[in-house]
Amino acid sequence: MKSRVMLIMGLAISLLISVGFATIYKYDNEIVKNINMASVRTNVPEAYKSWIDSAEIKDGALEIKGWVFKKGENLEYLNRKVVLVDNKNNVYEVNTLMERRTEITSVFNDGFNYDNAGMIARCPIKQFKDGDTFKIGYIVTEQNGDSYYIPVDKSVTIEKGE
Repeated sequence: MKSRVMLIMGLAISLLISVGFATIYKYDNEIVKNINMASVRTNVPEAYKSWIDSAEIKDGALEIKGWVFKKGENLEYLNRKVVLVDNKNNVYEVNTLMERRTEITSVFNDGFNYDNAGMIARCPIKQFKDGDTFKIGYIVTEQNGDSYYIPVDKSVTIEKGE
């Protein structure tokens, strides 16, 4: 009898932990955070190269694909986020995942590895108003703590189609 109670308690605790982690993951991946740009530099070193491949709304979410890296350095560390800037200069950070892009190393072909330069950012559009327009950019934070805002010549307008 005692072993059954322990088994049930163990299963219940495992379930609670799983639900907790799932909730945290969902929150982190769906919330767009308004961020303060006071400590972010705008004088971006020329070595940074970036591009937005696509920015589209599908299945109720904004999905942005692109890449950014610092030319002349193997991409071993680069903390980067896709950001959206509205017409009032509010800056919103979108959860960003790394995407392996081996073609970037091949195209630049300078002896450095940029395979991890790609990224995908995704967030639900329910938190935005229909017609909101955002400029897209990146914030990169180097290992020494310096952060840079890298604007990209691309914008997106929220169209909910309701």
